[in-house]
Amino acid sequence: GHNLAPLGMPQRLADVAASGGALNGAGRPGNKGRPAGRQRLAVYLAVFSVLLGILTRFQALGALSWVQGPGTVPGRTDRIKRAAESDIVVSRKVPLIPRPQKGPRPVVEPSYFDQPHVPDGAERRPGPVRGLIFQKSIMETLESGVDEEQRGGLKGRYAIEIAEHLAARKALAAAGIRENITVFWDHDGFPLPEVYELRPLAALKRYCEWIAGVLGASVTRIETVEYTRNNAPSVWSHLRGDQNLYNSLRQFGGVVHRAWPPMTDGIDVIFFERFRHHLDLMANGGPRSILCLMAEEKGYQAMIEAAQSEGVTVVRVGKNGLMTYYPGAHDFSVPIFWERWRFAQKDLFSFELDPFRSDEEWLPQHGPKKWQPGPVVLEPWDPSEELDRRIFHKFVNKKDFEVSGTQIIGTWRRPGFLMNDTLRVAVARSTAITVSKKKKQPIRESNAHFFREDLEALVEQGPEVAAEAKRELEQLGQDPEDYAVLLWNHDSHKLVNYGASQREVLARLVRWWEGFLGMPVRRVEAADFVEPWDRLGAHALDWLYQMSLLNITVNRLWPPK
Repeated sequence: GHNLAPLGMPQRLADVAASGGALNGAGRPGNKGRPAGRQRLAVYLAVFSVLLGILTRFQALGALSWVQGPGTVPGRTDRIKRAAESDIVVSRKVPLIPRPQKGPRPVVEPSYFDQPHVPDGAERRPGPVRGLIFQKSIMETLESGVDEEQRGGLKGRYAIEIAEHLAARKALAAAGIRENITVFWDHDGFPLPEVYELRPLAALKRYCEWIAGVLGASVTRIETVEYTRNNAPSVWSHLRGDQNLYNSLRQFGGVVHRAWPPMTDGIDVIFFERFRHHLDLMANGGPRSILCLMAEEKGYQAMIEAAQSEGVTVVRVGKNGLMTYYPGAHDFSVPIFWERWRFAQKDLFSFELDPFRSDEEWLPQHGPKKWQPGPVVLEPWDPSEELDRRIFHKFVNKKDFEVSGTQIIGTWRRPGFLMNDTLRVAVARSTAITVSKKKKQPIRESNAHFFREDLEALVEQGPEVAAEAKRELEQLGQDPEDYAVLLWNHDSHKLVNYGASQREVLARLVRWWEGFLGMPVRRVEAADFVEPWDRLGAHALDWLYQMSLLNITVNRLWPPK
């Protein structure tokens, strides 16, 4: 008795379906002499027509917009927006989460018998959304997650807010504003392989380029913690060739904090302090930066959520195949599943095939590209930012582990003249040193000079004598006829057979004296003890013989007195 014609069914079929009859050859209903197969066929046609009419009506209302195929689906988008508006807390109204004042809380894992029973399938995945699969970079991964055509893994308000977050980051790049990355690297929990063919500086450069490519921004700061007793790398570590990753990172421009003794949360406490430092800089109007934590989860969640509530984007990269993205000013995170670190580092630090090689060098048998490089622009930092958290027992003398300077970071200076020094600058610096010594101030040995005692005696004679010597020194070399004569005691100042040829070394020495004195050297005289029966050039590597070939006057003396 239902009227099925409005749903799109023809009137004739509707009448037959309502009467329960069948259609005969003349088109008259109710012929019951026909076989039952025709009756079933008529019923099937009636049901099919009813379903087709229902589908047509719902499609007109937009409820089944998915039948339109790939493309824009306004019906689905409207429903997502309506669901997002009626969803729970809006991310822009996330309350400010207080920062942890100390280090992370200790993670206490209960024993096997004390662990609660969790039924299969009841474990909650990290984050409020389904994890995404890594696609070369985090930006590409999130874009694939919110792509409606490809049915990304982000749904509801999470998809809308991530799309807005990506649009904001693209707007910064389009405006020419550089996004900075500050990396906190837990070297003990996230170590780099030491490959003999790949030097540490090259490995660090490739490591920072990989981080910049993954995050889609520029690496401007990288910090780590080293467990060491010394306040700085010693000179002998450079002379022995002890170029570990910490010393290389100092040369590379990174910040290496010092801690002692090794403790469970020693690195974490320093990272928390540095987190607060960078958050304060950004809160006071400093440049914005993405905080990247290269470490496993050891209690960092509280600080990460506090930084996220302040509008800072945080990324935590774990070595066990989980990467978590915390968009700034939002109240959720996006888990991303990527390749485990022990497998990824084989490609990143391969000395046979550079993972960032050009497309021309990428052959078909190498497979698809997994990673892409990013810019590394490390900014200079103040030495006071390098934290010293070394703790010693009372019976240990802390001065035993103090290093005055090191060649690793360029603070070590050889006692005496500098290679680019001049006579005027050296005398002025030595005069200032003698005055400071007269005031009973400590003098560093790196500032000592060979003629410091003469200058001290000159200053002690009176200010008039010192002023006269300074005036004569300023007039030295002003006359073009001035020249210098070099008197060389080869017995006390010998040359070492190392480096260039002997004639080249002698020529360099004379040219250096000309630059130091500021005038040409027209005569060089050398003196040494030579036995009477020896001839110049009688043995190999004879410096006096090479001097004679360069018109240097050689004075031979015997016996030694």
